[in-house]
Amino acid sequence: HRIIYLTDRCIEALKQLPVSLHSEYVFVNPATGKPYCDIRKPWRRACTKAGVVCGVDGGIIVHDLRRTAITELRRSGTPESVVMKMSGHKTRAVFDRYNIVEEDDVREAVQRLQDHRLGRDLVEVEETAPQIGRGPVR
Repeated sequence: HRIIYLTDRCIEALKQLPVSLHSEYVFVNPATGKPYCDIRKPWRRACTKAGVVCGVDGGIIVHDLRRTAITELRRSGTPESVVMKMSGHKTRAVFDRYNIVEEDDVREAVQRLQDHRLGRDLVEVEETAPQIGRGPVR
């Protein structure tokens, strides 16, 4: 078991779900009164209702949501160790499969470095340092 913290938006969405008075579970199949064990059918219905393609053949799969959440948490500045705890990843290798790093992430990291005092110092050093390959160094 682990504690899961929810955003206000998520809590509001859960409050909109029909409540089954006879179940301790959140996601209950209304036909059986039992918790869902396989989410493939509900996932396909949700994708259809949202107008998106789902499935492993080029569509959205459930783990895409997890991957997006992990990547966006990291991009928001949340420390990776906290993201790993939130997502339940115990090893770095598994976390890295979900944490997508793109060229924009690298560009933004360089911009943050440049905006940081250390980055400004590096630019100043670069401007005053001899330029290798641009004439004789004395």
